[in-house]
Amino acid sequence: MNFNTKLGVVLDQVELNPYIYSFETLDNIYLYLPYKQTLASFSKEEWARIKSLNVESNIAKALGEKKIYVEQGYSENFIELYKKQIGSPSLRIVYIISTDACNFNCRYCFIENNFNTQNRSTAKVDEVIKWVDYALANSNDELRFIFYGGEPLLNKELVLNAINHINEQRQKYHKSIAISINTNGSIYSDEFADTFKKSRVNLSISLDGPKELNDKGRVTKIGDSAFDLAFENIWKYIDKGVNVSLSITITKYNINFLPQIARWIVDTFKGKINGVGFNPPMESEFGNPITVEDFKLVMLQIYNAFRIFKKYGIYEDRVMRRLNAIIDERPHLKDCAGVGNQIVIAADGKIGPCQAFIGSGRYFKDIAPEEYNFKSDETILEWNSITPVNKEECKKCPFILICGNGCPYYASLKDGTIHGLDRRYCEMLPIMMNEILKDNFYGKIKAIFLDYDDTLMLRGNLGEVLDEVAKIFGIVYKIDYKKFMEENAGYLNVRDFFVANGVSEAEINKVIVAYIKAFKKGSRLNTWLIEQLKKINLPTFILTNNSERMVIDELRENRVEGYFAGVFGNSLYKKPSKEFYEHVFKTTGYRPEEILYIGDSMRDLLPIYNFGCRVALLSPKDENYTQILENEWLVDLCQ
Repeated sequence: MNFNTKLGVVLDQVELNPYIYSFETLDNIYLYLPYKQTLASFSKEEWARIKSLNVESNIAKALGEKKIYVEQGYSENFIELYKKQIGSPSLRIVYIISTDACNFNCRYCFIENNFNTQNRSTAKVDEVIKWVDYALANSNDELRFIFYGGEPLLNKELVLNAINHINEQRQKYHKSIAISINTNGSIYSDEFADTFKKSRVNLSISLDGPKELNDKGRVTKIGDSAFDLAFENIWKYIDKGVNVSLSITITKYNINFLPQIARWIVDTFKGKINGVGFNPPMESEFGNPITVEDFKLVMLQIYNAFRIFKKYGIYEDRVMRRLNAIIDERPHLKDCAGVGNQIVIAADGKIGPCQAFIGSGRYFKDIAPEEYNFKSDETILEWNSITPVNKEECKKCPFILICGNGCPYYASLKDGTIHGLDRRYCEMLPIMMNEILKDNFYGKIKAIFLDYDDTLMLRGNLGEVLDEVAKIFGIVYKIDYKKFMEENAGYLNVRDFFVANGVSEAEINKVIVAYIKAFKKGSRLNTWLIEQLKKINLPTFILTNNSERMVIDELRENRVEGYFAGVFGNSLYKKPSKEFYEHVFKTTGYRPEEILYIGDSMRDLLPIYNFGCRVALLSPKDENYTQILENEWLVDLCQ
């Protein structure tokens, strides 16, 4: 028997917690494990001793208390423990669909796009009031009513009467009762504003950024700007003292600009917005032409926006749901109230668990309140079982107690069942946890690492430049540049590219000189970025796949050489190789924990992100870029 006196345990019966999630930098290991939502960090030397169980008894005891060390077989007991915490259905949220009609024509709307008929319904006041009374009598100590649509304010009679009835019943039920309205912001009246203020309604208005971005996905039925109407009414409600928050749906148009949008909200609304919620891209039954596929990028952008909102005291819901669980040391087993904690009163009077299925009618039934039993309803019981601890695919995932399962509707679209996986969160949660760990353990940013082409120096069309050079020298492509970049981690080494296309060693230098001349001809300096770097006032190093000499000459030509502490080009190693970044860290003396890297694409960000650096996406050449977003978001991220 293998007994360790330091640990006081039988080694054959002890192991590292199998649920540990970790990422590493050059020197350190950062850990998350779901037991009590624990965050920890160790040097690599410490971690090597911990993994080999070679630690002092007092340290071993502490590691055991944190469940970094566990007894073998821990996984099965762990899962069973949290299965017991699911409990029976408990009503906490009631969605009231006042109408499923809408006066907007948003391209991504999963409600509108799921109807297979043009017929729409309007809720009746007396029917909704009966369900309100049912919810008040059969809910737990906290209950929230959410008016939803369609556009809920189109049914003015229902909204005002239902809110007044809820207010009248507050004295009867000793509960915490809240009211929210999710609206497109197109409708305002003084009567609405007065009622919302008096009833402490949280008015969540959809706005996907400034006008140039918002109106790409959100338009009225007749194609007019959705922004102008919503923006005007946001201020009307704010001026009347209504609590206003913003709902931002992430699309392919605004995904590259979420931190900029965060700072735009700060500057535009001057502290008058109480909270913001980001909605990850959602499909519909018939697809979504403007969804986003890269969910690593989605979470990086959400989290950097969250950092800015946090600085200015604005609550961001998507990240805070998980952070609150970590702070409270409690499991976050259900992210969506639809899985056993809510009912949806459809506009046609039917009842179901999830508003996403209103169009198809799946999971909805026509039943009277007096005949309905929320806790024993078969549909509610089925949905109540939807949680990662009940899914075989999730049983070994380190995020099993922080994921919350995601969206059953999205899972049904992708896997054909509400019990499938919402794989968006499988990609987003490692990124979120990395950033949470960085915020918890990293210090201040001490230096900037900066991409060059299309970040600091904005270039012309690469394909056109290469074609111009090929025409001059009569080069016939054996491989085009896009294919070449696919085979080389997304990067173009010009010398290697032209050699691959048959250029001889005798000619290659002439070709490169011609390329540099053509390349620089259509270039311009990102002057906004220069101004931001001045304000940030940290040592800044350029990381590029160009030659150092070319970059330095170009900086001199633009009279900005003095703003940079150094240039790392392709003379020793090629970006994005591991050796390239290791050389940069060693030469500059900065550790990954001290760096913010700024680049123009995920392809550019991920290699250095994997070293543990904080990163920021800057896409000034994106066709959706607008100068309105040239604000001080980068300064915020560096402070």
